[in-house]
Amino acid sequence: MAEQSSEVLACLEAFEKVALAHPGPIPHTISFDFKEHEGHALFGAITHGNETGTLPGMLQVIQDLQSGAITYGGKATFMLGNVEACRQNRRFVEADLNRVFLESASSSLEKTRALEMMTVIQSADIFIDFHQTIKPSKEPFYI
Repeated sequence: MAEQSSEVLACLEAFEKVALAHPGPIPHTISFDFKEHEGHALFGAITHGNETGTLPGMLQVIQDLQSGAITYGGKATFMLGNVEACRQNRRFVEADLNRVFLESASSSLEKTRALEMMTVIQSADIFIDFHQTIKPSKEPFYI
């Protein structure tokens, strides 16, 4: 297994630095509440630890919210999914995070994280998961 790139590790470090100043409700989350309305938008990345291409974009949005370049009147939460797998440059450590949100899933590092994430997902009005594929595609696609 290849080591994680220094760029990705720097992104994780930058995310956690902002999380110290703007902690979210669970580990590896950042929250801003601009208190103009009750809307809560949740943004997720690295559901799979080897799908890291969205981290720089997420960090840019966070920076733009902090600087006022982007305005949003409600609560914005940013959540990283499988950080441990990301550090290891693996899709997952014990189980695919996408597959363990069900009660019937076996215990694993990812199942524990899924249960944490569920509390945040349930509190949001919308969840935008910046998921990516690891195979090339001719055109971007959206679900």
